Amino acid sequence: MTADLRLAAPAAACWLTAGVLCAAPGQVAAAAGLLWLGSVAAIGIGLVDRWPRRSRSQKGSQLRGRWRAPAPAPGRPGWRALWGTLGVTFAAAALVATVIAATASARLPGEVRSAAERHAIVTGTVTIGTMAAETQSFQGFSGFSSRVRFRGTLTELRLDGRTVPVSVPVVVFAESTASASRALEIGSSVRLTGTVQVAQPGDAAAVLFFGRGPPEAGTGPPWWLGWAGELRHGFSDAASRLPGDGGDLLPGLAIGDTTAVSDELDGEMKTSSLNHLTAVSGANCAVVIASIMLLGGALRLRRGVRIALSLAVLVGFVTLVTPEPSVLRAGVMASVVLLSIGIGRPGGGMPALALVVIVLLAGDPWLSRNYGFALSVLATAGLLVLAGPVTRALSRWMPTGLAALISIPLAAQLACQPVLVLLSPSLPLYGVPANLLAAPAAPLATVVGLLGCLLLPWAPGLAGTLLGAAWLPSAWIAAVARTTAALPGSRLPWPGGAVGLTGIVLVTLLVLILVFRQAGARGARRRTAALALLLASLGAYSGSLIGTGVGRAAAFPDDWQIAACDIGQGDAVVVRDGDRYALIDVGPDPKPLAACLRTLGIDRIDLLVLTHYDMDHIGGIDAVLGRVDTALVGIPENDQDRRLHDRLAEGGALLRQSARGDSGALGGLRWEILWPVRGSPVMQVGNPGSVTIGFDGRGIRSLFLGDLGEEAQDAMSRASRPAALDVVKVAHHGSADQSPELYARLRATVGLIGVGADNGYGHPTDALLDMLSGVGTTAFRTDRQGMLVVAPAAQRGGALTVWTEKVPPRASGSPGARDSRRAGPSPAPARLERAIEGNRVAARTTAPRALKPAQKSASKSTPKTAAIPQLAWHQVRPAPVLLVSGTESFLAERAIRQLRDFLKLEDPELEVSDVQADSYAPGEILTLASPSLFGEPRLIRVRSVEKCTDAFLTEALDYLQNPAEDTYLVLRHGGGVRGKKLLDTIRSGVGGGIEIVCAELKKDTDKHDFASAEFKTAGKRVTASALRALVSAFSDDLAELSAACQQLISDSSAEVTEVTVDRYYGGRVEANAFKVADSAIAGRHGEALVTLRHALSSGADPVPIVAAFAMKIRTMAKLFGVRGGSGQLASQFGLAPWQVERAQRDLRGWSDEGLARCITMLAETDANVKGGGRDPVFALERLIGVIARRGED
Repeated sequence: MTADLRLAAPAAACWLTAGVLCAAPGQVAAAAGLLWLGSVAAIGIGLVDRWPRRSRSQKGSQLRGRWRAPAPAPGRPGWRALWGTLGVTFAAAALVATVIAATASARLPGEVRSAAERHAIVTGTVTIGTMAAETQSFQGFSGFSSRVRFRGTLTELRLDGRTVPVSVPVVVFAESTASASRALEIGSSVRLTGTVQVAQPGDAAAVLFFGRGPPEAGTGPPWWLGWAGELRHGFSDAASRLPGDGGDLLPGLAIGDTTAVSDELDGEMKTSSLNHLTAVSGANCAVVIASIMLLGGALRLRRGVRIALSLAVLVGFVTLVTPEPSVLRAGVMASVVLLSIGIGRPGGGMPALALVVIVLLAGDPWLSRNYGFALSVLATAGLLVLAGPVTRALSRWMPTGLAALISIPLAAQLACQPVLVLLSPSLPLYGVPANLLAAPAAPLATVVGLLGCLLLPWAPGLAGTLLGAAWLPSAWIAAVARTTAALPGSRLPWPGGAVGLTGIVLVTLLVLILVFRQAGARGARRRTAALALLLASLGAYSGSLIGTGVGRAAAFPDDWQIAACDIGQGDAVVVRDGDRYALIDVGPDPKPLAACLRTLGIDRIDLLVLTHYDMDHIGGIDAVLGRVDTALVGIPENDQDRRLHDRLAEGGALLRQSARGDSGALGGLRWEILWPVRGSPVMQVGNPGSVTIGFDGRGIRSLFLGDLGEEAQDAMSRASRPAALDVVKVAHHGSADQSPELYARLRATVGLIGVGADNGYGHPTDALLDMLSGVGTTAFRTDRQGMLVVAPAAQRGGALTVWTEKVPPRASGSPGARDSRRAGPSPAPARLERAIEGNRVAARTTAPRALKPAQKSASKSTPKTAAIPQLAWHQVRPAPVLLVSGTESFLAERAIRQLRDFLKLEDPELEVSDVQADSYAPGEILTLASPSLFGEPRLIRVRSVEKCTDAFLTEALDYLQNPAEDTYLVLRHGGGVRGKKLLDTIRSGVGGGIEIVCAELKKDTDKHDFASAEFKTAGKRVTASALRALVSAFSDDLAELSAACQQLISDSSAEVTEVTVDRYYGGRVEANAFKVADSAIAGRHGEALVTLRHALSSGADPVPIVAAFAMKIRTMAKLFGVRGGSGQLASQFGLAPWQVERAQRDLRGWSDEGLARCITMLAETDANVKGGGRDPVFALERLIGVIARRGED
C-alpha cells in the first residue's frame, strides 16, 4: 500500500519556515507577505488551468442560440495537482510566518529586554510549565550548590518600582531547598528575584531567568493539574522503594518521569538507543487507547462512547505525563485518528501526522527547533513509511514475523539517525538488537506501572503489587541497556556537524534505494549502484576505524609523562611516572574527565592538586572521589569549599593545605609548591592564589600555573624564582592577563593550553600566542588538538615528543596558532625540532632575576594623567618606588603594612627602615638603600612627604633616576602642594613606580563596601542589615569601623546579623546621630528627644548630630519629586539603593514648603551649635520639633 504523502510537502514547508524565521525574527513580516502572495498565485493559476475551454464551433452555436455543454479542458491532471499542492504548501508556510510575526514582540517586551541589557535585579512571577530538574551547579565559581531548572511563563515583572504584566516563555535557574522543591508543581506560580538574560534566537524560551535564591511559593496549580502532581509524587516515592535500576527506571517507562534515573544509567540508555522508552510518545498513547477500546468492547459499549472515553483518558494521561513536545505530538495525533474513526472516515497515518505537524507548529512555531519534537515526528514517519518496505525486504532472507520485529526499530533508527548525529556524532552499533530485546518488556512496564500509579491513592496494597510486577520488565530493560553499553564498539565514531549530517543522509538514501525495490532494468541498475556505493562507503569507514586505532596505538608514546585532557573550558592535566599518577585540577564536568582517565588507563590518583575553587577546575570532582590518596588544596573560601574537602576526606584522601616550600615525590619525579606564600595577607585565594606546582625528573621539568594573573605571576616569580623548564601549563586558559617576563624567564619548549572550543572568552588570546611564540614556546591547545600527551626525549639533549589526538593545524607560527581546521586522530606524533638545553642546573642557578612588575608596560590600567599604575589600597604590590597618596591615613597605613608583611614572607631577612621627610637628614636615603654585605632586601618607609624638606626633595628626585637593587621605597604623601614636583616625576614613570591611592571614604556606599570587604576577606558571612547598622554606628571613623568588623569576625562563629551588632554595639548604634535623625524624620518627637539626651549623656557632640540631620535632609531634598527605581536613582545621585529607598520612605507626607523650612532651620541650628548661640542643646531640641512636624507650624 502506497503512503498518502499529499500533506507531507505543506508540513515540511511549515517546519522549514518556522525553523528559519524563529531564528531570524527581523525578516518575518516580509517573508509572510511573500508566502501569502505565492499561495494566492499558485491557487489562481490552478483555477485558471481548470477553467473549461470552448472551441469555435461552440462559440458559433451560442451565437445561433443553441447551447451545448462545454468540453472539459484538455487534461493536465499532474499540473493541476501540482498547483493545488503548491498553494496549500505556501499557505501553510505563510500561516506559520504570520503567527511568528504576531507573537514575536509579545515574547520579548521592551521592559524585559531593557532589564536584560542593564543586568537589572528584577522580581518576577513565573507559572511553571515543566517538572523541575535537580542539577548540581556552582555558586560564584567557588563551590557546589543545589539548583533546579524548569521552564515556565513569566507573567509578571517588577522593575524600577513598577509591576508590568507580561507573557514571556522562560527557563528558570534557581536555588533548591526542600520547601521550594515541593512548591514547584506544574501549573503553580512562584516568585523569585534575580537577573534575566535574552536567550539565543530561535530558542523556545525567550529569556533565561537566574534566580538569586530559592523560589517563593505563590498560587498553587489549578485542580485539573494539581491531581496529576500529587499522583506523580506518590508514584515516584513508591517506585523509589523498589531495588536497583528497575525502581529508578519504572517512573520513566510508565509516566515519563526520569528524575530518579542516574546520569550513568541515562548515558547507558542513550548509548544503547533505549532512551526513547522513557520519553512518552505514540507507543504509550497507543497502549492506553488500545486498553480503553478493548475494555469498552468487552463491556459492549457503543463505538462513540468508547471513542469519547478514550479521548477523556488520553487527556488525563497527557496531563499526568506532562505535555512535552513529543507527548503533544502523540496525543494530538491520537485524537485526530480517534475523531476520524468516530465520524466514519478513517484516514491514513501520514495525512494525520502531517496535519498534526501543521496544527502544532501553527500553535507554537518554536517547536520546529525542538529535538524531542523532531525525533518524535521522524520516528513516527519512519514507522508509517519504512516499516512495511523494510519488512518485505528482510522477509526475503528470514521469516516474515522476525522481519516485522526487526523492521520496527530499524525503520525508526533510519528516520531519526540524521538528527541523532547532530546531537551525538556517533552510530549505535547495537541499537536494533537492544530494542528487540527490550521491546516485549516495554508495554508490560508501561501498562502495569500506569495501573499501579492510578491505583495508589485508592488501593495502595494492590498498587504495590502491580508496581512489584512492573519492576521486573523495568529491571530487564535497564539490564539490557547496561549490558549493551558495556559491549565493545557500542558507539562508533562519526563526523559531527554538517559533514556528518550530509554523510548519514547519503547513507540513508542508499539504504532506501535498496529497500524500495523498483521493477525493470532501470530499478536493477539503481539497486546495483546503490549497493556498490554502500559497500564502498562501509569499507572506507571500517578501514578508517581500523587504521585510526592502529595508528593511535602505534603513535601513542608508551613513556608519556604529561597528558592534558580535552575536557572543554577548564584544566585537568595528568603527570605520570610509571604507575604513579598526579592530577592537577579536575575540569568542569566529571564525564569527560572520567573518559580521559579511562583512555589513559588510570584507576587511582596518587596525588590530586586543586589549584583553586573555580567551577572549571573543581567541577569534575565526582570522577575521582574515592580514588585519591593525597590531595593538595588551597585555602577554602567558604563553607562549600570546606564541604568539598570533607567529601575528599570521606573518600579516603589525605588533605594537605599547600603553600610555597612544600615538596614531595611522585615515583622518580620530585614536586614542589611555588605559590602561594603561606600566611601572606594578599593573593591567597581565587585566581591570584592558585596553587602552583612544579615537577622535575625523568627528562622533563614542568610547571603548572593554574589561573594566576599577571600580578600573581610576577609575585610568584619574585618569591620562587623558577628556572628555565621544558613544559609550562599556560595560566588561565590563555587569557591576556599574562606576564611576558615570566614566560621569557621560563623559556619553555612546550606550552599546554586547556581551553574549550568556541568558549566565548576569546581564549587563547592572540596576545598570549604571540607572547609564547616570541620566547620560543610552541603552543598546543586542547580545543583544536584534543588530548595532548608529552613524552621525554629519547636521549639527553634530544627533542620532546608531543602526541596530539587531532592533527595539529598547518598554520604559520606554532602548531597551536590560529588555524581553525580540525582533522582526525594523528597518525604519528608531532616531534618538536628544538632540543632542550643540556645544562639545566646551570640554567637554574644563573637565570636572571625577573624584572620588577612596575618596570614593564607601566601605562597599563592607568588613567591618561599618569604613566604608572594607580591602584587602590587593597591592590598594593611590590615595586621599586611606591607613592602612597590620599588623605585617608588609615587605609594608607594598612596598605603599607600589607606590603611589609608580603615582603617579609618572601624574605624573612627583609630590613625595614623608617624616615620622616619633614625632619630629613641629608644622605639618609642613600645610606639606607646602599647594598648590604649579606644582600638582604630593604624596605624604606618615608612619611610626611607633604611636609618634606628641600634636601629630601632633591635627594628623592636623584634617587628616582637610578633606584637601588632589591630596595622598595615607600613615599607617604597626605595631600597638599608641597612635593608636587616629586609626585609628578613619579607619575611620569621615572623610577618604575606605582601609586597607591588612599582617598577618603566620604560616601556611606564606600564605607559599606569597605566593611563588606572586611568580612569577605575573612570568609565570614554578614547580613546587609548588619552592615548598615555598623556603618551607621561608626560612619565618622574608618579605623573604628574596621576595629568593630575585626571584633565581630574574631568573636562570632556564625553569620553576623543585626542582632549580633546590637549585642556588641547596641549603645552606640541606638544613641548615634543618625538614630536621632531617623526618629525625628519619622515623626516620633518624644523618641527623638529621649535618644538625643541619651546620646549627649554618652559624650556625643551636637555638631555631628546636626551633620547627620543635614545629610538625611539633603538626600531627601535631592529625591523630592523625582521618580524612578532605586537602582536607577542610586546611580544618578551616587547613593546606595537602600539609601534611596530609605529616603523615599522618609519623604512620605512631606511638602516642598516644609522641606524648605527644615533646610533653613538646619542652617540656623548649625550656626548655633558651632558657637553662634548660647544653648546648642536647646537649638537641637527646637530643630527636632520642627522636623518631627515635617516643617509645619
